[in-house]
Amino acid sequence: RSFIKGGNNRIILATDGDFNVGEVSEEALMNLVHQKQQTGIFLTCLGVGMGNYKDSKLEALAKKGNGNFAYLDHINEAEKVLVTELTQTLFSVANDAFLNVTFNPAFVKEYRLLGYDNRKDALADSTIQVEGGEIGSGHTVTAVFELVPQPGWEEVRQPVAIAELNYIAPDNKQKITETYTCNSNYLPLEQTDTCYRFNAGVVLFGLLLKQSAFIAQSHWDLLMRYLPGSVYADDLHHQELLQLSTKARDIYAPSRGRKPRSGGKKKKSSGN
Repeated sequence: RSFIKGGNNRIILATDGDFNVGEVSEEALMNLVHQKQQTGIFLTCLGVGMGNYKDSKLEALAKKGNGNFAYLDHINEAEKVLVTELTQTLFSVANDAFLNVTFNPAFVKEYRLLGYDNRKDALADSTIQVEGGEIGSGHTVTAVFELVPQPGWEEVRQPVAIAELNYIAPDNKQKITETYTCNSNYLPLEQTDTCYRFNAGVVLFGLLLKQSAFIAQSHWDLLMRYLPGSVYADDLHHQELLQLSTKARDIYAPSRGRKPRSGGKKKKSSGN
Protein backbone atom coordinates (compact mmCIF):
# COMPACT_ATOMS: atom_id res chain seq x y z
CA ARG A 1 0.00 0.00 0.00
CA SER A 2 2.91 2.35 0.63
CA PHE A 3 4.73 1.54 -2.60
CA ILE A 4 5.72 4.66 -4.58
CA LYS A 5 6.28 4.01 -8.28
CA GLY A 6 9.68 5.42 -9.23
CA GLY A 7 10.37 6.30 -5.60
CA ASN A 8 12.70 5.03 -2.90
CA ASN A 9 10.97 1.90 -1.58
CA ARG A 10 12.72 0.14 1.24
CA ILE A 11 11.98 -2.12 4.17
CA ILE A 12 14.15 -1.68 7.28
CA LEU A 13 14.29 -4.89 9.30
CA ALA A 14 15.67 -4.77 12.84
CA THR A 15 16.06 -8.29 14.24
CA ASP A 16 18.41 -10.76 15.90
CA GLY A 17 18.11 -12.96 12.81
CA ASP A 18 16.35 -15.79 14.63
CA PHE A 19 13.22 -15.88 12.46
CA ASN A 20 10.34 -17.83 13.99
CA VAL A 21 7.24 -16.12 12.55
CA GLY A 22 5.99 -16.39 8.96
CA GLU A 23 8.60 -17.61 6.48
CA VAL A 24 11.28 -19.24 8.60
CA SER A 25 13.36 -21.34 6.20
CA GLU A 26 16.41 -19.62 4.75
CA GLU A 27 15.51 -20.63 1.18
CA ALA A 28 11.97 -19.24 1.48
CA LEU A 29 13.28 -15.98 2.95
CA MET A 30 15.82 -15.61 0.18
CA ASN A 31 13.21 -16.21 -2.50
CA LEU A 32 10.81 -13.70 -0.93
CA VAL A 33 13.47 -10.98 -0.64
CA HIS A 34 14.70 -11.61 -4.19
CA GLN A 35 11.14 -11.47 -5.56
CA LYS A 36 10.44 -8.11 -3.90
CA GLN A 37 13.83 -6.74 -4.93
CA GLN A 38 12.89 -7.34 -8.56
CA THR A 39 9.88 -5.03 -8.08
CA GLY A 40 12.04 -2.19 -6.74
CA ILE A 41 11.70 -2.84 -2.99
CA PHE A 42 15.07 -2.90 -1.22
CA LEU A 43 15.86 -4.44 2.16
CA THR A 44 18.07 -2.98 4.89
CA CYS A 45 18.88 -5.31 7.80
CA LEU A 46 19.84 -3.98 11.23
CA GLY A 47 21.17 -6.62 13.60
CA VAL A 48 20.32 -6.30 17.27
CA GLY A 49 20.54 -8.55 20.30
CA MET A 50 23.04 -11.07 21.60
CA GLY A 51 23.18 -14.78 22.35
CA ASN A 52 21.39 -16.38 19.41
CA TYR A 53 22.18 -13.48 17.09
CA LYS A 54 22.73 -14.67 13.49
CA ASP A 55 24.62 -12.04 11.52
CA SER A 56 25.51 -14.30 8.57
CA LYS A 57 21.84 -14.77 7.71
CA LEU A 58 21.10 -11.04 7.92
CA GLU A 59 24.11 -10.18 5.78
CA ALA A 60 22.97 -12.67 3.13
CA LEU A 61 19.41 -11.32 3.17
CA ALA A 62 20.57 -7.70 2.83
CA LYS A 63 22.78 -8.67 -0.11
CA LYS A 64 19.90 -10.50 -1.79
CA GLY A 65 17.70 -7.43 -1.25
CA ASN A 66 20.26 -5.00 -2.68
CA GLY A 67 20.40 -3.33 0.71
CA ASN A 68 22.70 -2.57 3.62
CA PHE A 69 23.59 -4.52 6.72
CA ALA A 70 24.76 -3.17 10.07
CA TYR A 71 24.97 -4.50 13.61
CA LEU A 72 23.80 -2.06 16.29
CA ASP A 73 25.75 -2.96 19.42
CA HIS A 74 25.65 0.51 20.97
CA ILE A 75 23.65 3.74 20.83
CA ASN A 76 26.62 5.36 19.04
CA GLU A 77 26.43 2.76 16.26
CA ALA A 78 22.69 3.35 15.94
CA GLU A 79 23.33 7.09 15.60
CA LYS A 80 26.02 6.42 12.99
CA VAL A 81 23.78 4.20 10.83
CA LEU A 82 20.43 6.00 11.24
CA VAL A 83 21.55 9.64 11.64
CA THR A 84 25.09 10.39 10.45
CA GLU A 85 24.98 7.96 7.51
CA LEU A 86 21.24 8.12 6.87
CA THR A 87 21.54 9.07 3.19
CA GLN A 88 24.08 6.31 2.62
CA THR A 89 21.69 3.82 4.17
CA LEU A 90 18.46 4.90 2.52
CA PHE A 91 19.20 6.60 -0.81
CA SER A 92 20.79 4.54 -3.55
CA VAL A 93 22.95 6.13 -6.25
CA ALA A 94 24.15 2.86 -7.84
CA ASN A 95 22.58 -0.60 -7.91
CA ASP A 96 24.13 -4.01 -8.61
CA ALA A 97 27.60 -2.50 -8.22
CA PHE A 98 30.57 -4.82 -8.39
CA LEU A 99 34.27 -4.45 -9.04
CA ASN A 100 36.55 -6.58 -11.19
CA VAL A 101 40.31 -6.29 -10.63
CA THR A 102 42.70 -7.85 -13.15
CA PHE A 103 46.28 -7.96 -11.94
CA ASN A 104 49.25 -7.72 -14.29
CA PRO A 105 51.12 -11.07 -14.08
CA ALA A 106 54.39 -9.29 -14.88
CA PHE A 107 54.00 -7.38 -11.60
CA VAL A 108 51.91 -9.62 -9.30
CA LYS A 109 52.83 -13.24 -8.61
CA GLU A 110 49.98 -13.97 -6.15
CA TYR A 111 47.14 -12.02 -4.57
CA ARG A 112 44.54 -12.52 -1.86
CA LEU A 113 41.33 -10.56 -1.26
CA LEU A 114 41.00 -9.91 2.47
CA GLY A 115 37.73 -10.03 4.37
CA TYR A 116 35.98 -12.62 2.21
CA ASP A 117 36.48 -15.63 4.48
CA ASN A 118 32.72 -16.08 4.87
CA ARG A 119 31.95 -15.44 1.20
CA LYS A 120 33.93 -18.21 -0.52
CA ASP A 121 30.86 -19.33 -2.47
CA ALA A 122 30.51 -15.85 -3.98
CA LEU A 123 34.14 -15.84 -5.05
CA ALA A 124 33.69 -19.23 -6.72
CA ASP A 125 30.86 -17.88 -8.89
CA SER A 126 31.46 -16.36 -12.28
CA THR A 127 31.16 -12.61 -12.74
CA ILE A 128 27.75 -12.99 -14.38
CA GLN A 129 26.34 -14.99 -11.46
CA VAL A 130 27.56 -12.71 -8.67
CA GLU A 131 24.99 -10.09 -7.74
CA GLY A 132 26.39 -6.69 -6.97
CA GLY A 133 25.58 -4.49 -4.02
CA GLU A 134 23.84 -1.19 -3.55
CA ILE A 135 25.86 1.99 -3.08
CA GLY A 136 24.25 4.81 -1.12
CA SER A 137 24.84 8.53 -1.42
CA GLY A 138 28.28 9.34 0.00
CA HIS A 139 28.98 5.66 0.63
CA THR A 140 32.56 4.39 0.37
CA VAL A 141 33.60 0.78 -0.18
CA THR A 142 37.18 -0.34 0.38
CA ALA A 143 38.69 -3.55 -1.05
CA VAL A 144 42.01 -4.69 0.39
CA PHE A 145 44.34 -7.10 -1.42
CA GLU A 146 47.49 -8.74 -0.21
CA LEU A 147 50.02 -8.98 -3.05
CA VAL A 148 53.10 -11.11 -3.60
CA PRO A 149 55.14 -9.25 -6.25
CA GLN A 150 57.17 -10.87 -8.98
CA PRO A 151 60.97 -10.74 -8.63
CA GLY A 152 62.21 -7.48 -10.10
CA TRP A 153 58.81 -5.78 -9.79
CA GLU A 154 60.54 -2.45 -9.19
CA GLU A 155 61.64 -2.40 -12.81
CA VAL A 156 58.20 -3.06 -14.29
CA ARG A 157 56.85 0.05 -15.98
CA GLN A 158 53.40 -1.36 -16.72
CA PRO A 159 50.26 -0.83 -14.59
CA VAL A 160 49.86 -3.06 -11.55
CA ALA A 161 46.21 -3.77 -12.32
CA ILE A 162 43.11 -2.72 -14.22
CA ALA A 163 39.97 -2.11 -12.14
CA GLU A 164 36.55 -2.24 -13.77
CA LEU A 165 33.56 -0.83 -11.91
CA ASN A 166 30.11 -1.98 -13.07
CA TYR A 167 26.80 -0.64 -11.79
CA ILE A 168 23.26 0.24 -12.81
CA ALA A 169 21.99 3.80 -12.53
CA PRO A 170 18.80 3.81 -10.39
CA ASP A 171 17.02 6.45 -12.46
CA ASN A 172 17.21 4.91 -15.93
CA LYS A 173 18.33 1.30 -15.24
CA GLN A 174 21.27 1.82 -17.60
CA LYS A 175 24.30 -0.38 -17.02
CA ILE A 176 27.50 1.65 -16.68
CA THR A 177 31.10 0.42 -16.81
CA GLU A 178 34.04 2.56 -15.72
CA THR A 179 37.66 1.44 -16.09
CA TYR A 180 40.61 2.63 -13.99
CA THR A 181 44.32 2.02 -14.47
CA CYS A 182 46.20 1.27 -11.24
CA ASN A 183 49.80 2.39 -11.58
CA SER A 184 52.65 1.46 -9.28
CA ASN A 185 53.02 4.12 -6.59
CA TYR A 186 54.53 2.09 -3.78
CA LEU A 187 55.38 3.87 -0.53
CA PRO A 188 56.40 2.49 2.87
CA LEU A 189 53.40 2.34 5.17
CA GLU A 190 54.63 5.13 7.44
CA GLN A 191 54.80 7.48 4.44
CA THR A 192 51.28 6.84 3.14
CA ASP A 193 48.23 9.01 3.80
CA THR A 194 46.41 8.67 7.10
CA CYS A 195 43.42 6.92 5.53
CA TYR A 196 45.59 4.10 4.15
CA ARG A 197 47.34 3.59 7.47
CA PHE A 198 43.96 3.49 9.21
CA ASN A 199 42.65 0.91 6.72
CA ALA A 200 45.78 -1.18 7.26
CA GLY A 201 45.20 -0.94 11.01
CA VAL A 202 41.60 -2.16 10.67
CA VAL A 203 42.74 -5.13 8.58
CA LEU A 204 45.59 -6.05 10.92
CA PHE A 205 43.26 -5.78 13.95
CA GLY A 206 40.86 -8.29 12.39
CA LEU A 207 43.64 -10.68 11.37
CA LEU A 208 45.20 -10.58 14.83
CA LEU A 209 41.86 -11.35 16.47
CA LYS A 210 41.43 -14.34 14.14
CA GLN A 211 45.03 -15.42 14.73
CA SER A 212 45.35 -15.67 10.97
CA ALA A 213 48.08 -17.89 9.58
CA PHE A 214 48.82 -15.16 7.02
CA ILE A 215 50.32 -12.78 9.61
CA ALA A 216 52.79 -15.00 11.43
CA GLN A 217 55.32 -12.15 11.45
CA SER A 218 52.90 -9.53 12.82
CA HIS A 219 52.01 -8.79 16.42
CA TRP A 220 49.94 -6.44 18.57
CA ASP A 221 52.83 -4.06 19.18
CA LEU A 222 53.12 -3.53 15.42
CA LEU A 223 49.44 -2.56 15.28
CA MET A 224 49.85 -0.09 18.15
CA ARG A 225 52.91 1.39 16.46
CA TYR A 226 50.88 2.61 13.47
CA LEU A 227 47.26 2.90 14.61
CA PRO A 228 47.40 5.78 17.16
CA GLY A 229 48.90 8.12 14.56
CA SER A 230 46.23 7.31 11.96
CA VAL A 231 43.02 7.92 13.93
CA TYR A 232 41.18 11.23 13.98
CA ALA A 233 40.74 12.80 17.41
CA ASP A 234 37.22 14.05 16.56
CA ASP A 235 35.98 10.75 15.11
CA LEU A 236 34.26 8.62 17.76
CA HIS A 237 34.53 5.44 15.70
CA HIS A 238 38.24 5.96 15.08
CA GLN A 239 38.71 6.42 18.81
CA GLU A 240 36.59 3.36 19.52
CA LEU A 241 38.83 1.22 17.29
CA LEU A 242 41.90 2.53 19.12
CA GLN A 243 40.33 1.67 22.48
CA LEU A 244 39.36 -1.82 21.31
CA SER A 245 42.83 -2.43 19.92
CA THR A 246 44.46 -1.34 23.17
CA LYS A 247 42.19 -3.62 25.24
CA ALA A 248 42.71 -6.53 22.84
CA ARG A 249 46.49 -6.15 23.05
CA ASP A 250 46.33 -6.21 26.84
CA ILE A 251 44.20 -9.37 26.72
CA TYR A 252 45.76 -11.36 23.91
CA ALA A 253 49.38 -10.21 23.61
CA PRO A 254 51.89 -12.48 25.38
CA SER A 255 52.95 -10.98 28.70
CA ARG A 256 56.48 -9.63 28.78
CA GLY A 257 58.91 -9.05 31.56
CA ARG A 258 57.83 -12.07 33.62
CA LYS A 259 60.63 -14.56 34.14
CA PRO A 260 59.63 -18.07 35.14
CA ARG A 261 60.87 -19.17 38.53
CA SER A 262 63.56 -21.81 38.51
CA GLY A 263 64.31 -24.04 41.49
CA GLY A 264 63.50 -23.34 45.11
CA LYS A 265 60.32 -23.95 46.97
CA LYS A 266 57.15 -22.48 45.51
CA LYS A 267 55.58 -19.73 47.54
CA LYS A 268 52.11 -20.35 48.84
CA SER A 269 49.50 -18.05 47.30
CA SER A 270 48.13 -15.54 49.76
CA GLY A 271 45.33 -14.08 47.69
CA ASN A 272 43.63 -13.79 44.33
